[in-house]
Amino acid sequence: MEEICRRWGMTLVDLEAFVFAGDLTLSVQVVDLEIEQGLIEPSPDGSLCHLPQGTKYVTGLLDLRGADASRVLRRGEDAVRQFAVKQGEYVHVAPPGAEWSYLNVERKDLVVRHAERERFEAAHQLAQPTIRELPARPRGAQPIHDWDAFWIETCRLLFFDGVPPSQAALIRHVQAWFAAQGKKVPDESTLKRKLKPLWDMVAPEARRAAS
Repeated sequence: MEEICRRWGMTLVDLEAFVFAGDLTLSVQVVDLEIEQGLIEPSPDGSLCHLPQGTKYVTGLLDLRGADASRVLRRGEDAVRQFAVKQGEYVHVAPPGAEWSYLNVERKDLVVRHAERERFEAAHQLAQPTIRELPARPRGAQPIHDWDAFWIETCRLLFFDGVPPSQAALIRHVQAWFAAQGKKVPDESTLKRKLKPLWDMVAPEARRAAS
């Protein structure tokens, strides 16, 4: 309930007021709880008569009556013996009337069904702040040439075939490789600029091989 209070910007006292007034229905999760279902009909003397329709074990959410949910919120826990259903029906913890026939509900057990939460928020205009999607950052211009593949081919050449006799020979090899791959071929000046740091490093090896 603390999370719900934060979401709606209210206190537990505020929440209890809505629950007690019947403006908000709280629920509780149960597991293998035996309940008795039945109908409520007026008798000739004006009293209400409970007509049992059978018992069953329930696992899932059961809605609390406003008075019961209000006591759980105020006290922290309460013994719940029956649940909220449509008018003319009843649901009791089985067997009805027995001293042990109750469910101890604590405040931390209370939940709000998703549909009930949406209904309540719409009715009271409790719109939640939307998370605005940040605009996509403009991407830089895409490279004209596949430089990653270019460096892979250059490394393959040097490692397996050795250093070419000159930078011009290396440039010619790379241009031929681009053409063979169906890629746009870089001009000589661009390749010379790209390869200069690498060539300055391997040029001594080319000179030794030529001598």
